Amino acid sequence: MRLEIRPISLKAANRYVEKHHRHHKKAAGHKFSICVCEGERVAGVAICGRPVSRYMDDGTVLEINRVCTDGTKNACSMLYGACCRIAKEMGYGKVVTYILQSENGASLKASNFTCEGEAGGEIWTGERERDNGVPREKKTRWSRVLNPDAKAAPEIFCDIGEQDESQINIFEYMNRKDMEETKENEILPRSTEGDDGENRRRGQNQKIMGRGSLSL
Repeated sequence: MRLEIRPISLKAANRYVEKHHRHHKKAAGHKFSICVCEGERVAGVAICGRPVSRYMDDGTVLEINRVCTDGTKNACSMLYGACCRIAKEMGYGKVVTYILQSENGASLKASNFTCEGEAGGEIWTGERERDNGVPREKKTRWSRVLNPDAKAAPEIFCDIGEQDESQINIFEYMNRKDMEETKENEILPRSTEGDDGENRRRGQNQKIMGRGSLSL
């Protein structure tokens, strides 16, 4: 029966990983996940996200964090190929993934990945145990270049005050608006005119909050 690629939620992909993966546990997050199906049976999943290594996380690199199949022929290489096609359409310049040193990477070779050699130690270093159940074994990094001229997305900006909109980060905008709202709310005195006065004060505060809203 013909294999086909379909989208899948992270939750469902993680359930598949927990059931079928030989040594990895579920992924914490993702950019996107896909599955390969044979009819109405899921034959494998792939979970793609930001690079685990912060040195590679420049906005142009996507990491295939999990690939897991039930052994169906060609399912693994089909998932790798689909991940790369999707990544290219999203504007990524490079895709990376890691396998155990004892694994031969046959599916990666079939998907035009290149082995970059040994990468990192046997487990994550640091105070927290972050090995995620992976065997204590060296890993090799494999990569596939999609677009050597790829660029990361620029920051999202929004105008505020007298500054040019290209100079204001949206997070700064929200923080400043929060500060302005807090100051203006502190200026409005609590009314001593009973319920009617309190209602008017609330109405004024709602107008102030309305001026600080931002539609995204």
